[in-house]
Amino acid sequence: MRRTLLPHMAHLASSAPNALYGPEDLMDMTLAMCSQNQFVATCVRAMARHRTRTMTGQRFLQLLGAQPPDEMLEASLNILESTAAILRESGRLGGPVRVGVDEVLLERYDGKKPEHKGGRRKNGTNRFEGYITMQIVSHRDPVTIGGYPIANGESQTHYLGGLIENALRLGVDMEVVLLDRGFNSVDNILEMESLGVHHIMPLRGSGRLSDIIEDVDAGGDPIRAYTMVNKDGRQSTSTLVVCPKRNPPKSARAADRYVAFITNIRVDNPRDLLRHIPKTYRKRWGIETGYRVLKQARARTKSPRMAARLFLMFFSLAYVNFWLLYRRALIGNGGPHAELPMADYSDILWMSVTASGRPP
Repeated sequence: MRRTLLPHMAHLASSAPNALYGPEDLMDMTLAMCSQNQFVATCVRAMARHRTRTMTGQRFLQLLGAQPPDEMLEASLNILESTAAILRESGRLGGPVRVGVDEVLLERYDGKKPEHKGGRRKNGTNRFEGYITMQIVSHRDPVTIGGYPIANGESQTHYLGGLIENALRLGVDMEVVLLDRGFNSVDNILEMESLGVHHIMPLRGSGRLSDIIEDVDAGGDPIRAYTMVNKDGRQSTSTLVVCPKRNPPKSARAADRYVAFITNIRVDNPRDLLRHIPKTYRKRWGIETGYRVLKQARARTKSPRMAARLFLMFFSLAYVNFWLLYRRALIGNGGPHAELPMADYSDILWMSVTASGRPP
């Protein structure tokens, strides 16, 4: 991990021999924040009990906050993409993979008006910042390979297209893109089709969909063409697949007993979609697991400086990736701790950054 991440720290802190704090100090502090799932001030106090020289929290945030946000975003994405390079070298990107795309809202407690998407009150705040991320979900451990902060007023299609183009640039052969209902729009569908990728997503409920489900429940065809038109007159036509739920509720409403997907996947026998679509889409839930793990290893901050917030968010995602890759390596080698929990991994990292000498 250190060998991979250290080059990305070089432009954030001076490597000069007479510099008070260098790239390694910056990386140690960020690793400490992730391993402790804490704010910088808490980690500074804890590290001071173990090390004779520790970067101050103020200096740490100054180094990060001094960077232009656009440049910091590019640098932060490079940190995240470095884990994709390891995936490629290990052969885990050697064939078609399923990827999931989702949005997440993270709480802000800095008292400032957020530059990004907001949300309802949660955990004592109604200030949030939004991120859209892409993860490889084919494997047991979903790995994040891209992401963007969501700016107010920017189209979702802009970010979705950027994530897909970035994945293609990294050499990811996408079998299918899995999305939730929040991405259900004509513009998103047309963007994915223009980039030549297959997609699956549930369809939003509507009166029109309820009528279709009623027809399917009465014996109608569960697979049919479905055309959507947006307010600008653009339209997309997808394949609608109405699948019965595995454990439907005891309800008189047919809409409660089925789930409808739209896709552009083509198969020789359309009836195969009834089995293939739900089975494939279940892989998307790995993203939700990834977000829960992120909340156990997130470098937190109350700084209003966007550059600092971007760096800490994407470094935290890379931290989770390295845990997943390390755990996968242990499983492949038959190691005694193949099911290494995040808490144990963080303890190892915490001991490494608080030791008197840095590990080689």
